[in-house]
This record gives sequence, structure tokens and C-alpha cells, in this order.
Amino acid sequence: MNNTQKNRVIVMAIIEGNMSTTEAAHRFKVSTRWVRKLLQRYHEGGLAAVDPQSKAPRSNPHQYTDTTITQILSIRDQLTNQGLDNGPHSIWLQLPQANRPSVTTIWRILKRHNLITPQPQKRPRSSWIRFQADLPNECWQSDFTHWPLADGTDTEIITWLDDHSRYLLHVSAHPRITTPIVIETFTHTSDIHALPASTLTDNGMVYTPNSPAETALTPNPTASNNSSATYALHKRTADQTTPPHKAKSSDTTKPSKNGYAPNHQLPP
Repeated sequence: MNNTQKNRVIVMAIIEGNMSTTEAAHRFKVSTRWVRKLLQRYHEGGLAAVDPQSKAPRSNPHQYTDTTITQILSIRDQLTNQGLDNGPHSIWLQLPQANRPSVTTIWRILKRHNLITPQPQKRPRSSWIRFQADLPNECWQSDFTHWPLADGTDTEIITWLDDHSRYLLHVSAHPRITTPIVIETFTHTSDIHALPASTLTDNGMVYTPNSPAETALTPNPTASNNSSATYALHKRTADQTTPPHKAKSSDTTKPSKNGYAPNHQLPP
């Protein structure tokens, strides 16, 4: 039962069922203090008073009156009709000091009334930062994505992407991506394009440090042969410190699902 029904049942069990406060508290697994409070509400306002009360504050000292909001909108219209700047700062200068809100509050009031024109060109410069490695083969990214076939069969597509050139070094489809497939595709790709200095993946089971893939990609650098068990790479996984604007290698396959070509170079 919900809280409304539970509160009413507790009260009625005491009022009509002659249950004691302690018995009601034990039966419905609440404190005796709460039972006494419900009884007090019932005696003051009836059953409706025992229903859950709103936790919203009765008043907000930071909420401006309708008069102030109307004044802000009126000054906005006046400035617009006069051909003057009608931004929050200009409106702030026109308001009386007695009830003048902050510039930020004025902006929020204007936005709430759909009077702010979106200007994407003013977005922070940090949002334009694009992650990329400084040199070819400095870092490879790998990820895989699901792709259903026409008959409903699910396949998984794995990619290896160079973070400097955004060149798609490898793409292949498999019934299911496993750790041996990760090692095999990495080995095949490194035989063609040479070894990268580091790799960057997510925290998937086939990439995590406890998997055989991690052992294959980061073992003893002193070995001489070029097998998958002797690569000395710096293995990284995406975490909370990874910038949100970092491109993921799975994006090379995802755009094609929407009907347009991915913006990456494909191998010949």
C-alpha cells in the first residue's frame, strides 16, 4: 500500500480497531512517535489531515513578485521598440534599486518567457576542443557496436582507429566480440600499420585489465619476437577523467545506421 493508504489504516486501526499505539507501531513497522503524530493530525483535521504533506516550502524569499516580472518584461518591450539594447544588463540599469534583481535572474525571467534568442556562436571556447593525438600511431582507439542483420541475427562490429588522423585502421564483423578476437584484430592491424605507442578503450570485459587482452597488449618489452605476447604498449581505459568530447572509435560505425556516411577515412 502507498503512504496515503498506510497512514489512514494506522489511524483507523487505533480509532475503530481499539489497537494501542505500541501495537500499531509494531504491526505497521513505524515509530510510536509517528503514530502519535498521525493521531494528532486526525483529531485536528480528520482523515484528510493524515495524508502525506507537501515538503515544498510555503514561501520562497528569492521568488520575485509578478509586479517585478511584469516590470522587467515591460522595460524589455520599451527598449526593443526604441531600437536600443534590450539585454539583461540594459534592463537591470532601468530597474529601480529598491527591487532590482540580479542580471542572472533577469536573464532567467526572459528565458522563461521565450525572449532569449539562442546564440550558439557564443558557447564556451572549451566546447570546441577536439581530442586528437599529436602523431600517427601515438594512440589507437578500439570499440565495438551491435548491428542486426536482415534476418534478425545480431552481429558485433569491432574497429581500430588512429587518434591522430582519424583513419579507420580496421573494421570487421563477428557473431560476438571476444578477447581472442580483440587480440587477433589488433595483431593483424599492427602487422599492417606497425605498433601504436598506446591504446584507448572503454571498460568492456574484453578490454579490462583482468582480461587476456590486457596481458597481450602490455607484457615484457624486452622480448624480441613480434608476437601478440610481446607488445609493450601503454593501455588506457576511458574513465571519469576522459573529456566528453573525445571521439570514440565506435562512432565510425554508428553514423551509417542513420543513413549517412561516417566522417572517417576507410582503409583501401
